[in-house]
Amino acid sequence: MNGPYREEPFDPENPVVYQPYVNYSSFHRIRSGLKDYGKDEWAYQPREIKRFDRLPEKIRTIATQVLEDSLQQWADKVTFHSARIYQPERFFKDEVRAQSNYHLVPRYQLWFVFSFPEMRVKEYCFEVSFDKLGQVLKFDFPRYLFHLEQTLYHYDRAQELARAYVAAKKYKPVFFNLELKYAADSGQLNWKFYYLQKELDSPGVNQKKIRMIIVDLTAQMVIFDRELHSTSNKIPAHKEKRTCISETIWNGERIQIMDVAISVEEPQDQEAWPAPPEP
Repeated sequence: MNGPYREEPFDPENPVVYQPYVNYSSFHRIRSGLKDYGKDEWAYQPREIKRFDRLPEKIRTIATQVLEDSLQQWADKVTFHSARIYQPERFFKDEVRAQSNYHLVPRYQLWFVFSFPEMRVKEYCFEVSFDKLGQVLKFDFPRYLFHLEQTLYHYDRAQELARAYVAAKKYKPVFFNLELKYAADSGQLNWKFYYLQKELDSPGVNQKKIRMIIVDLTAQMVIFDRELHSTSNKIPAHKEKRTCISETIWNGERIQIMDVAISVEEPQDQEAWPAPPEP
């Protein structure tokens, strides 16, 4: 949206998808079981990889093949962003607590960025995950080029359906943001439209009420409608004064609890000051 991750304000007359990598959460909080629950969670932190050539050759080959099969002539529009390497065996030992929490921990978790500005997509980050044998566990992108083409080539139709739905529901038609949403059940990307309904702007906080609408072009209809609430802090960091009010040691690490106070500069009334003496 019009938040810290968008480089420039959203233009409703020329909408562009901008969904970059924003440090997606990893699986380091999953415990191995009750015996390990009190252990340091950072022991399960994955290894970060920033270069594609640092991954095992087998994983690089499989990932490249998967992307080429999916995107075909558009494969060059995808670039590698980063990866995480886990040790799933550390999560699954002694007890069945970790196995029963419905989280599928991959061995290799890769992130790629799809960029196609001519089709309104500046950046769209998606995940490709593998187990230790190289089997694909997750692929948050259309597997077949036909599904991707159907989404990108027919944006105008999706916008038409969204506008008709907004009008029928009597929502405010203030186009606020545009995103893509992968649907695992259909294997395609759907257009996600945001419409601003209400905004409260105070000196320190900005609050918005938004309608999020998802359009499925295969079904030719709106398949999802939800009200969202957004709150953002408008106070610059240099206006905050941080004071440590409590401190403790946990697993060898110093943890501080900070109190944050906001320094407010009162505006000066220039007319209240006497005029400088004449030389």
